[in-house]
Amino acid sequence: MFPSLIFYIFIISNFGGFGEFRFLHFPSKCRYVRTPQKRIRRRYLKGSLKSRLEQFQSGWSGASYDDETGSAKQVIAKLLTSTGRAGLVGNHMKTKRMEGAKLKWFTALYEAVSGAENEDVAEYYRLLAQTGIDYAVNEHNSRLLRNFAELYYEACSACGDGKKPEDICRYIMGVSESRKVKVPEMKEKTQLEAVVEYLGKVTEEAGYGRQQPLWLPVLPKSLPLSSLDGYVARTYGDGQWPVQEAHWELKAMVGLWDDPANQIQTPFILNFAQDGNHAVCGTSMSGKSTFLQTVVYSLIQRYSPDYLNLYILDFSSRMMEPFEEDVHVGGILYEGDLDTVGKLFHMLQSMIQERKALFRGGNYYQYVSKNGVV
Repeated sequence: MFPSLIFYIFIISNFGGFGEFRFLHFPSKCRYVRTPQKRIRRRYLKGSLKSRLEQFQSGWSGASYDDETGSAKQVIAKLLTSTGRAGLVGNHMKTKRMEGAKLKWFTALYEAVSGAENEDVAEYYRLLAQTGIDYAVNEHNSRLLRNFAELYYEACSACGDGKKPEDICRYIMGVSESRKVKVPEMKEKTQLEAVVEYLGKVTEEAGYGRQQPLWLPVLPKSLPLSSLDGYVARTYGDGQWPVQEAHWELKAMVGLWDDPANQIQTPFILNFAQDGNHAVCGTSMSGKSTFLQTVVYSLIQRYSPDYLNLYILDFSSRMMEPFEEDVHVGGILYEGDLDTVGKLFHMLQSMIQERKALFRGGNYYQYVSKNGVV
């Protein structure tokens, strides 16, 4: 005779025919959607939730940034349009700064090439990285570095001994421009990068903390149950089962779920006492058996055998077999155990009749709330 007031869980694996659940994945980034050309400077920001589109004004922010534009007042040239307006304006100070920056860049290249032990492009990349220059490694840049190296050795021969690095760099600058030889170009700070840098500096000076992102991180592909908040405190440990709450329920913490609308990620809990039966649906190899393994493991770690017995029907790939020796498990039946399956359903019928008489119109949850688990 089986104890009538123990909560029994019967798990049927791979019973089939239930259809499929599809879980939506919300990306952590907005999508930038271009509009037709007739709407220049109009863009749409696509949010991840319900694909909502918001139109906003946009402008090109990839132009080079000059942080001293306001101090350069000495105009050296003006290009007038047909209407008499200034279409292009140049100034002496800006030209000098650009020449100085270019010379500084050529000096860095000079140090990399002259400091190399051999004429190896990989050595040039390494020496540039040591000076803090982030120069992408690719075939195009390698070809430009070789061009610079050839001009360097030519400059050394042309300038002779005793020439300063600045003289050699200026020689390379002049020859590359006159012959139209392509050499590595200095990466300039864009307006967008300048804005991001300025905002970062302002927030740091003002002491602003890290703000909550628009979206929480994407859920991991896998994670241990022990990493879930509150799981370890409610599981078997140090030879003792956790004390059950006065408002007793049968719950299994089985994963982490994402709620983008409310910006929360919390443990996913199955409540059998409150919600009753559950069906796990999905196509082949979608993770149904793994999910059922997780449910069983979570239950037997949380409740003692006095509270919980498990009877499992495994008609799949015997993935429930590791639980056969657990004290909670009364038995695991496979597709070849036809006689035993029949006996199990006969036992179920007997238990249903017994509990109908015991609960008297109520249910197991109501009975336990009033009388406790015996």
